[in-house]
Amino acid sequence: MSVKLLKIKNEKVNDRNVDIRIGYISNCIEEDQFNLKNQNKKIEISLRDSDKLRYIRGQITSLVMSKKPTKVCEPTVAPYRKSNLSVQDILDVDFCRLDEPLNRVDTFRNGLERKSFESLKSISGLDNHTLAAALGVSAKTLQRKDIFDTIQSEKMYELANLYALGINYFGKEGFRRWMERPLFSIGNIKPLALIDVSEGLEILKAEIMRLQHGIAV
Repeated sequence: MSVKLLKIKNEKVNDRNVDIRIGYISNCIEEDQFNLKNQNKKIEISLRDSDKLRYIRGQITSLVMSKKPTKVCEPTVAPYRKSNLSVQDILDVDFCRLDEPLNRVDTFRNGLERKSFESLKSISGLDNHTLAAALGVSAKTLQRKDIFDTIQSEKMYELANLYALGINYFGKEGFRRWMERPLFSIGNIKPLALIDVSEGLEILKAEIMRLQHGIAV
């Protein structure tokens, strides 16, 4: 609903100058005391003192505000988003290799290269020992890897997916701190302790998405 002011004229009432406002009210308003009515029809309100003027203004404001939409549109991007990092950025691979499920299947079967591991390590800030545990290999084996097998490649993708989500919300340094801090919502466990299993990664992603949507955890 909107109120359109057409003109203001001034008249002398009780030895005082009082504005008389003439305008349109777009929706039907009925107010017994001041007789505001008739949708989209021209109305004239004669205000005889300042108290009535303030009352009318308050009534119109209240009616206008009551018609405002109450639906809240959730933004697709988190309001605290710090960057725009993709999984492809973290793994240093072409976009088309990971954009579709079948493309990912081929990429995992062919194996991610050493450069993907080094990029993941650099962006995540994780050391060789932590990444070796997450990938299910020894640190020595990890040092010799040039091409990672299917399971390891898929796990690197899952880790990159988590870090893309987290860094885009917290920022790089903020997400690193979050990963090292015990969380009450997951039993006072550090998130880093969950990255060695896929279900743990899903739990952490769910925690971040709750934060993105303003849900207390």
